[in-house]
Amino acid sequence: MLPYLLLVCFSASLASILQSHRHFFAPAAAPILFNLVWLGCLGSLYWRGSLPAETAIGYLAFAILIAGAGQVVLQSIPLHRMRLGWRPHWAPRDPSVRRVAALLLPTI
Repeated sequence: MLPYLLLVCFSASLASILQSHRHFFAPAAAPILFNLVWLGCLGSLYWRGSLPAETAIGYLAFAILIAGAGQVVLQSIPLHRMRLGWRPHWAPRDPSVRRVAALLLPTI
């Protein structure tokens, strides 16, 4: 399930970008999409009948990965329409980065 953790972290980053631009629908709809996908998978497994537990868990794990990817795609569409993107920018000498690093030192 490690790939899902990466997807959910990326989805949270996209949600914060959208919310900072006052776009709230996609970040609010992403968890709904996630729940619909995995509950739909769970329901279809129930209606299908008896499967070995390992197979059913594998299907459910795959559905969760698909749902995580769906969250990212759902939030990428408005970002693309607003001509925004998520590009990491490495600037360790930036004053803001130095300030955050200085504030994190006591925590570390």
